Amino acid sequence: MCHHRHHVTLLLFLLSLLALLVAKEQNIFPTTVTKKTKKTKNRMEFVSPTEEELREVAILKERIKGNSEEEVTPELIGELTDLAYLRFFRGRKGIMDDAFNSLISHLKWRNQNDVVNFEAFDISNEVATNKSFIKGTDKLLHPVIYVFARRHDKYNRDVDEITRFIIHTINKSLAESVPSEEQIIIVFDLTSFGLSCMDYEAVKILIGILAHNYPEILSKVHIVNHPWLFNACWAVISPWIDPVTAQKVNFTSIADLSKFIDAECIPEDVGNYDN
Repeated sequence: MCHHRHHVTLLLFLLSLLALLVAKEQNIFPTTVTKKTKKTKNRMEFVSPTEEELREVAILKERIKGNSEEEVTPELIGELTDLAYLRFFRGRKGIMDDAFNSLISHLKWRNQNDVVNFEAFDISNEVATNKSFIKGTDKLLHPVIYVFARRHDKYNRDVDEITRFIIHTINKSLAESVPSEEQIIIVFDLTSFGLSCMDYEAVKILIGILAHNYPEILSKVHIVNHPWLFNACWAVISPWIDPVTAQKVNFTSIADLSKFIDAECIPEDVGNYDN
């Protein structure tokens, strides 16, 4: 048994070393907050739409209203905010046809997943783990979603329920966001991180839902207390993330997290070991 554990440890070390080399080569090495935090914070503030964007968004709204898809009902279209149109336009790099097609797909997705009734989703098992919750805001008044990796077990979860849980949490946080911005923060606490909580399937689901259905809602993603083991995981995950979104990821410590979120607003759960 000890001999087996020695090989596992050596393998993890080699994977981590390989991840460091790949990350360094591709410039995706996890970084911490530097003295330029103020400049970074300002860059993450919401950027108001330009006159040209407003004109393009107006055209996009008319195209969506005039669509001929049966699943895309007037009621579904009516749920879209002006910011949602802008987010999809920006998220698709200002390409009108891409924004239109993405919005149509999004509205179909909302219909298929009954997103309007997200409050009634059966997510009792996920809620019971206390692996994620919304609490307070950051210094720019963005709602904060806290995710505790140590409370997730990839061998004891249901894919459908975790998908509903993700949709529920995102929509609830958006409902608490500043209406003129529709942006949120996610804090991933990797204290006591281990392989049993590294759920690549769940991560892909989260990234896919955000990318395809909630573009541009992330103001910042803070990853706290990441161990060396996570470097290997990050080398796998980072290529799945849009480069613009990847720039919003901040690897940090609890102490530096207080540069973005007032210390008294950070839950005691962050950094604890759940002993």
